[in-house]
Amino acid sequence: MYEDPEVQKQVLSVIPLKELEEKAETKAKENNTAFKDELVKCLLYWYKYDFFSWCNSPKCSNCQNETKYHESQGPTPEESKHLASRVEIHKCNSCNQSTRFPRYNSPAKLSQTKTGRCGEYANLFGCVLRVCGFDVRFIDNFEDHVWNEYWSEALQRVFY
Repeated sequence: MYEDPEVQKQVLSVIPLKELEEKAETKAKENNTAFKDELVKCLLYWYKYDFFSWCNSPKCSNCQNETKYHESQGPTPEESKHLASRVEIHKCNSCNQSTRFPRYNSPAKLSQTKTGRCGEYANLFGCVLRVCGFDVRFIDNFEDHVWNEYWSEALQRVFY
């Protein structure tokens, strides 16, 4: 998915790349470090603190109060288009309304929803790194956790 031109175009459109490149250039000069390594750090900071929001349980779609996991269901055809393999149903603690939380795998869709857990986080951030020209890999330890790694030429090691 990371190499799909349409996915790359969508993901690139949400990144304030010029601003982050300027910050990385300044930091590289100040710290006498590699520009690419500083750019990854700037991308990560922007992504973690300004762009993506962690979601353990979505807010109620009716009243915006807290919800609690109720059950899983299969995705709708529309959700399947964006590679949702399952959908969590959360019930509102106040009004008992059901709220759907599709677990999307499409980086293009995730660049619009901007929310999820480690799978969505790593999936989209891996694509962010890829569209910025980094060699990146998606790591799945099969113990319900995933993350990204990229190769730092300056450090001659994996950077994560």
